[in-house]
Amino acid sequence: MGEKAHWNSEEETAFIEFLLSQKSRMSDGGWRDAVMQEAADHLTKLGLLTKGPKKTKKMCEGKWKAVSEF
Repeated sequence: MGEKAHWNSEEETAFIEFLLSQKSRMSDGGWRDAVMQEAADHLTKLGLLTKGPKKTKKMCEGKWKAVSEF
């Protein structure tokens, strides 16, 4: 098991905004793998990380699951 993701508010906001910008790419079953990988890459490029490892596709999938349950 890898390091645990730590999300600051800027990363969370950037992540949600990215997904909203890709809304047309959502499938019936949820976000495609490519979108989550692109979200992770996008967060890395923004340089908002303040703690923990850079975000991965799996971390983004977990975050989406957590925030979409509300």
